[in-house]
Formats: sequence, C-alpha cells, structure tokens
Amino acid sequence: MTRFRSHYLWLWGSLAAFLMLRAYAVGNLLPVSPSPLDNPLVDAPLAHCLLTIPVVILHYLRLLVYPVTLSVDYSFNQIPVNSSIYSWSFVAGLCTVVLASWGVSRIWGRSPLAAFGVSLLVIPLLLNLNPLVSSGTMLAERYLYLPSMGFCLLVGLAFHSVQSMARSPGQRHILIGLAAVLVVAGTARTVLRNKEWRTDETLFRSATVSTPRSVRAHLNLAFLLKNKGDVQGAIQHYREILSIKPDYPVVNYNLAESYRGMRQNKHALCYCKQAARHRPGFVEAWTSLGNLYLSLGKDLEAESAFEVALNLSPDLAFVHNQIGVIRQRKGDYASAREAYQRAIEGNYREPGVFCNIGVAYEGRKEEARQAYLQELSLRPDLAIAHYHLGNLYRDQGLNSSAMNHYRTFLRHWKEDPQYIKIVRQSILALDTST
Repeated sequence: MTRFRSHYLWLWGSLAAFLMLRAYAVGNLLPVSPSPLDNPLVDAPLAHCLLTIPVVILHYLRLLVYPVTLSVDYSFNQIPVNSSIYSWSFVAGLCTVVLASWGVSRIWGRSPLAAFGVSLLVIPLLLNLNPLVSSGTMLAERYLYLPSMGFCLLVGLAFHSVQSMARSPGQRHILIGLAAVLVVAGTARTVLRNKEWRTDETLFRSATVSTPRSVRAHLNLAFLLKNKGDVQGAIQHYREILSIKPDYPVVNYNLAESYRGMRQNKHALCYCKQAARHRPGFVEAWTSLGNLYLSLGKDLEAESAFEVALNLSPDLAFVHNQIGVIRQRKGDYASAREAYQRAIEGNYREPGVFCNIGVAYEGRKEEARQAYLQELSLRPDLAIAHYHLGNLYRDQGLNSSAMNHYRTFLRHWKEDPQYIKIVRQSILALDTST
C-alpha cells in the first residue's frame, strides 16, 4: 500500500487534475467528432480506411526523409481516400510497412536504444492512424513532433553503426561530409519555412502551393483576402475549392455574396442556387436568393425563396419586411402591412421600415402620417420619410407643412436625382398656388 501511494497516487492525481481542467475549458469530456472536410476517413468505410493507412504512412515517411514541401493543412482532398489495392501509393506504402517491420524484428532484441527509437517513432503515429477512432485530421505535420525524435535517434544510431564499420580515414571523412550536408540542408529548409510563417497570408499562400488540392488551405486564404478587400483574389480561391468539392454549400454561398457585392447578380444567383440545392436547410442561402431575385425584378421567385427561409426560421424580421415590399408592389396592401408589422415586432429597425408600412396604408391618411412620423422620430434626417410626408400634406392641402418636408428632403437626399426634380416641381407648384 505504501508503494502504491508513493509511486502511483501522484499519477492518478495528475490525471484527475488534467480531466478537471479539460472539462472546465471545453465544457465536457466527450470526444469531438472531426469534420469530413478535415479528415475524409470519418465517413469512409472501414475497408477504405485500412487501404488508406499505408498511403498516409508513405506521406509521413516523405515528410521525415525529404521535407521539401511543407504545409499547415492536408485536409480534403489533398490525400484522397484509397479504395483500391492496385494503387501505386498503397503498394509503396505497404512495402514500406513490411520492410520497416522486418527491420524492427532484426534490431528489437539487439539494441535497446534502437528499440526505444522505434517505439518513439511508431507508437504516437499508430494512435493517430487508428482506423476505429478518427483523429482531427488524416495527416498533420504536428503529429510528427514526437515521432521525429525517434526518427532522428534511429538516424544517429545508423550513422554511428556505419561510421564504426569505416576502415579508412577517407571513408570517415565522406561520412562526416554527408552528415554536414544533411545538417546544412535541414538548416536551410528551416530558415525558408520560417519565412513562410511570417504572416498569415504568406503561410496560407505557401499552403495552397504545397497542398493545392486541400480545400481548407484555399478556404483560409480566401477568407483572409476577402477580409483585406481583395474580393477578386478570394473569388479565385473559392472557385478553386469548387473545382475540388463542387457540393460545398458554404463556398457556393460565399462566392454568391462576393459576386453580389460586385453587382454581378446573375453570377451570384447561379452560385446561390447551388448553395440552397446542396443544403436545403441553409437559411442564409434562401434569404440571399430572395434578395437576388428581388434585385432582378423576379418578385414571384423572390417571394417563394423568402417563404422557404421563413419556413426554416419563422422569426426572420428582415425577410418579413422583404415579403411586405413584394406584396406592396402587387397592390396587396393589407398583406403587406401584416408582413411589415411582423418585421417591426421582430425588432426590425432598418431605415424605411415605417415608411413602407406608411405607404401600405393606402387611403388611410392618418395611419400613414403616424407611421412616417414614427420613422422620423428614429431617424430625423431620413429623406424618404420627408418625401412621403410632403406628398401626404400636399394632398391634404397643408402646403406650408408640405414645403417644409420637401425642403428637408432636398437637404438630405443623395440618391436618384429624378426625385430631386420631382420635388422641385412640387415646391414650384405649391409656391404658385399660394
């Protein structure tokens, strides 16, 4: 019992403390299921996972032996899931595993230090290559941090063994020269890699070059470029993603929004349709689709898209407002008022919402006036509210009030100059009548 307390109790205590800290930081101790985008093996059949493991091992061996190209991301679809035993990468990886197993059997009982190096190299990788429990990604350079120590130990032991067999000074000098070349090459690669880590942009750009089939690499760079204002650059990488994974709804949606921001609504409409098709429950895609149809004058299609969005999320105040606009255009003022009221009840307070409901009070002057005044109580300089109030007071014969609102409109209106011409004509007519 004393031995248990002295040797093991602190280990169990450390484990308990770690689990408590993890539960506090994460919120629970349940494993997080990785995304198929990060690890394509998540959704793959077990047979395909087993066929892909030798391929991944071959990639890890290449990173250890010849790390010329490095990347922060190897997600879908840089390393495709293998489904064939005739794939050259599977055959090469399987041969590597067989040869490595033979080498381990030769040294296991002869050199404890070599056996330790093999364990350090193999065991951490086996944990990540477990086909029954998927890790966060299929392959990652960070998974080689600990195995690389075992690999370097084995390289050092191999060098020492070969050096001990060298019989002449010339052979020893050659070995030392090879070791020096290896150190210099590794140092140079480290320096170059550090330059790629200088900024997010240099890092993500290097990833798209080193792993051009990685969706995540292009996605990271596209987000960064879009946030910098380089929409064209972002579009280029969004399109590259769709060439790899055409059914990616978020990227279709982002591409649609990028084109929409550039006022290329027909291109935007095409990609927005794809986003909604690939994910029918994508509320944002249906909302954007409705707005695009509305901007193209296709009110019927816009209303249908907005109704789908409301079926998915009934409390979308903005969508209720847009449906109100469509129904008002059709002359269905009662239904438009109802939709505007739902938007206002949903705390929709964008400029013009009370003006919309005021216009929908067709023939009900007092209700319309109250709506316009409520708009001005929120935004006193909203030109369109002054325009509607000016028209209302003019029709009621309140010329002085109408002219005041018309003049306020002229001070604040910055859009369609045709409205300025109309208002000036109205002011001139009122002046003439008085």
